[in-house]
Amino acid sequence: MKQILLCLDPSDTRLAIAQWLQRHDYELVEGAAESAQFDLCLIDRPNLDRDRASILDRKQSAFALLPVLLVCDQLDAAIDLQGVDEVIKLPIDWLELQVRLTNLLRSRQYLQAFQAVERDRVDAEYESVFAALQGNDLGLQRLVESSVIGFVIANFQGQILDANDAFLALIGYTRSELRAGQIRWDRMTPPEYYERDRQIIVELQVHEHFSTR
Repeated sequence: MKQILLCLDPSDTRLAIAQWLQRHDYELVEGAAESAQFDLCLIDRPNLDRDRASILDRKQSAFALLPVLLVCDQLDAAIDLQGVDEVIKLPIDWLELQVRLTNLLRSRQYLQAFQAVERDRVDAEYESVFAALQGNDLGLQRLVESSVIGFVIANFQGQILDANDAFLALIGYTRSELRAGQIRWDRMTPPEYYERDRQIIVELQVHEHFSTR
């Protein structure tokens, strides 16, 4: 069941949308856009204007398509659509809503499936590379300096202390931003991985290594 976050001010429209979603087997999610777990966010203009920064941060750190569907009276040049994937105008056309939800959620699902396959491929490459580099400090240094794999040095407090160019290109930051201390791995981590990160930190502190599974 797909999870839908309703960031809509209380109104008859919000109630009607909520009831329609429940009838069509969507799960309604409560919470703030910056922390709630959801597959798609339905949002109105006041909430978008207020929470845009949090939404943009969340979309950037999710490493996956996190769709945002704006519900508004009319679409005009004054509306800032940054962070918005689709727009649906009031009064709601329920068939249009179904089509937009289906398309956005399907795109998210396809991207997640592709990323899962890509993660498996990259994990296999990493294991092969590190097996070949065991005990070979010179080879490891050359790999760090190359553009093949992203490397990062960080601390347990969330700071990224150093990174190679491949990693910076992957996350879209510059080396000057890195030197200025503007990049933190804890802010880049999606909420669903917080607990796993905590477990990894404990394992590293106790055993100096952690399980990848």
